[in-house]
Amino acid sequence: GVQCWGSDEYGQTRVVRPLQNARRIDSGDDQSCIYDDLGVQCRGWNYEGSLPMNPAGLEMVSFGGFHTLGVIQDKVHYW
Repeated sequence: GVQCWGSDEYGQTRVVRPLQNARRIDSGDDQSCIYDDLGVQCRGWNYEGSLPMNPAGLEMVSFGGFHTLGVIQDKVHYW
């Protein structure tokens, strides 16, 4: 299973649905994304739209201070 701890000021450590075969977690200062068989769920501070809110097909993500880079179908996306 997945356990999260630390500051949860922006909900970044909350898992909001049961996970099925969690296989990857990406996290930043105030955001996190968990990948499992059902897709990806991202949580945390959405400063100026920096959190991928509908990350269907998200393969990987990297969080910066106020921005996010992600890969969907071999293309880089910016939030």
